[in-house]
This record gives sequence, structure tokens and C-alpha cells, in this order.
Amino acid sequence: MKPQVEQTIRRALLAVRRDVLREASPLPEEELDMELVALGTLQELFQIRSLLWRDVPRLLHENLMAAKLRRAVSYTYLTPSQRHARDVKDYLKRSKGVPSRNVVAAPSPPIAPARPPVPASLPTSLKKLFTRSPNGNCNAIPAEVAARLNVYEIMAYALNRLPPMYASSDHGLKQQRYRAKVELSARISEVLREAIVKVAKSPLRGAQPLLQSTAIAERDYALQAVREMLGREDVSLENVGDVVREALAQVRTGNLVWQSQPSSSWYAPY
Repeated sequence: MKPQVEQTIRRALLAVRRDVLREASPLPEEELDMELVALGTLQELFQIRSLLWRDVPRLLHENLMAAKLRRAVSYTYLTPSQRHARDVKDYLKRSKGVPSRNVVAAPSPPIAPARPPVPASLPTSLKKLFTRSPNGNCNAIPAEVAARLNVYEIMAYALNRLPPMYASSDHGLKQQRYRAKVELSARISEVLREAIVKVAKSPLRGAQPLLQSTAIAERDYALQAVREMLGREDVSLENVGDVVREALAQVRTGNLVWQSQPSSSWYAPY
């Protein structure tokens, strides 16, 4: 399948290049998977190729300690005049309202999440259609059926049998959803019925679910650990990348007050 994938990517690159009038309006933030955006930002900051939420507290602590140690070592090897110059800079920062390394800084205001230039996850136009469209509404599945079957398994079965309809811009997303409603409405209803029957006939289908609850718990533990480590109660999924970037910048200049002693509460019990 590798040659087909490479050929498809080449065609996509050529198609986008030729269409100079293609609208490039960014996707609305509510359409992005903020969890993937946050993990992608943290991967870049920690320079880790594959990052799990469970590793975030450890990596943040290690990076902060390493930056603190590098600063301490560099200060040790400064000449008296260089140390004096650094102390003067710290004094000037304090006089301008910038906290020095010896002053406890006031809590920073919440950081507005920055829109990523490249979305970490492209939404498919069909996903929300399954929960909104009258013909393809998974919420319309009878309660007795939903109690016995895995609704997500039904959605996965149906989505795998419908054409992919991904979008990378707000305009493209609206066009794809309109096309799905107009051209695929009957097909969606048909595939959904087929999916219900297929899943109902295979009781062992999807018996091993994705570890979604564990992943969510690890994410929540990681966010809480960042809050405790940095003393920032405003840390959220939307701004964790910006908060960590700011902390790493502050610790390099000695202007960060943080909890350097590791805590067992920072790590998910898995």
C-alpha cells in the first residue's frame, strides 16, 4: 500500500498548488481536537517524538531541573564582574516590575490559547453528522439496543464504509458537510442500519475496548501535576502548551518559582 499512499500524497500536493484561489480560512477551534494540539505542542517543547500524558509531569520536572542546573553552573563560572553585572540586571528587572529569581512572582493571568498554524487533527465531516443528522443519528438508536451494543463500534463500522470527507479549512468543512447531507443522506442511513445488524450479530466484536478511561485519567493527572508543579491553577487543555513554554523560558532566566520536589500525586496510578 506504500506506493498508493505516496502517489495519493503527490496528487494532493499538486492539486493544492494549482488552486491558488483555494480559501485557507482556518478551522474553528471547536472543530479541532485540542488534546492532540496540546500533546503536539508539548512534544515540540520536550523534543520527544511520541509523547503520552503519563510522561508529561516527569519530562516537565526533568526539563526544569536541567535548565536550573545549567543556570547554576554557568553562574558558578562567572567572574566577579560578570556576577555583578547579572545582579544589576536582576535589580533592574525588579525595578521594572519583573520578578527576579529570589522574588515570589504573583500568579500569572490566564493565557489565551493560540491557534495552531497547522491543525493537529483534521475533522471528518461525517462524524458530527452521525450525531446531528436525522437520517444518521446514533442518538436515535433505541435504548434497549444501545444498552446491549457499543455505539462507538457502530459508528466506526459505518464510517469505515463511507467515503472519507476530511477538511482543512472552515469553508471546506462546510462544503463537505453540505455534500454529505445532500448526496450521502440515504447512504448514511443504510450503512447505519447495516452496522447495527452486524454488531448485534457479533457479540464478541469490540470486546476489548480502547483504554479511553485510562487515557482520560492520565491526562487529568498530568494537567493537575502541571498546576501543582508551577503553582498555576489556570492550567487547562487549551493553554498547557503556552504555560509550559513560558515556564521553561522563565526558569532559564531564574525568574520561575516552582515546586522542585517531586510528588507522588503527579503520576497516574497505572
